[in-house]
Amino acid sequence: MHQYAAGRPDEQDKGDLQDFAKKILEKMSGDPSGMSDPQIPGNRPYKKAGGAGLVPKAGHKCTSCGLCAESCPAQAISKENLRETDSKKCISCMRCVSICPQSARKVNSAMVAAAAIAIKKACSDRKNNELFC
Repeated sequence: MHQYAAGRPDEQDKGDLQDFAKKILEKMSGDPSGMSDPQIPGNRPYKKAGGAGLVPKAGHKCTSCGLCAESCPAQAISKENLRETDSKKCISCMRCVSICPQSARKVNSAMVAAAAIAIKKACSDRKNNELFC
């Protein structure tokens, strides 16, 4: 679903990140006893709400190179059996799909179409960055 957030990061995003870096530097320069943990919204550990079932599967093109398992942020792909994906761990980030040099990892196209319809409204407008420090 690359159509969402196309052209980002842009100049506004880069400016936001520069401002954020300055705030971090200011905090680090100050008294450490005054620091508190940032209050970050969301679920920890991250789990998709409601779950669309978008768990990539390895197809016949898989050469067992292991890039998918190495790049998976949730360690959902078994390094012993690269064709196995733990659906309970998978966060549907699609990193394994995008990094596969053989284009061997895929998700069910009907499920992708259904998910695209479901998130179109929420993802069509530009979202501002949320930075916490």
